[in-house]
Amino acid sequence: MVAGQIRRSYDSTSTNRSNFGTLLRISQGGVIRWKREYSYLGDSMEYHIYDMKQTSDGGFIMAGEATDLFPPYTYPMQQAWLLKVDSNGCMSPTDPQCHPTAVKNPASVLEFTVYPNPAKSILYVRGAATGVFSLHDVSGRELLQSTLQAGKRNELKISSLSAGVYFYTIQTLSGRQRGKLVIE
Repeated sequence: MVAGQIRRSYDSTSTNRSNFGTLLRISQGGVIRWKREYSYLGDSMEYHIYDMKQTSDGGFIMAGEATDLFPPYTYPMQQAWLLKVDSNGCMSPTDPQCHPTAVKNPASVLEFTVYPNPAKSILYVRGAATGVFSLHDVSGRELLQSTLQAGKRNELKISSLSAGVYFYTIQTLSGRQRGKLVIE
């Protein structure tokens, strides 16, 4: 998880805010899984996140400041704030950035081919999107993670893994595909 600020250019002809407090979930492979922006709508404040801690329920609490840099000023010009979100960065069950109004058909978005299955020493993954492939054992422990390139046959070496049943997840910005893999 990464928390901070996204700076956007200020439009001098309006009161559009130029900065958002931002929370990103990034995979170990560097792929952005989701992005959430936090601000109070209708103001000209700049929002900054200075500290973030994970809470016992898996969510996060963030501390930051809102600063009014553009006239007419809202006093006080600097305001501290706290924000509590769940593990998906959502402020509430009705948070619009967590529940889009239009969702693509998941079957048409994520169609990765994972082969051969059963596999021996090399596994191939092919798909139309960039994503992150994760392989877990039956206890849920992650054994392998690899960034997948879109439109290419991605080769993963699995020769160091013992024979058995494993579970994989392919995560993209559009969704997730899961499956079972047998290694001989």
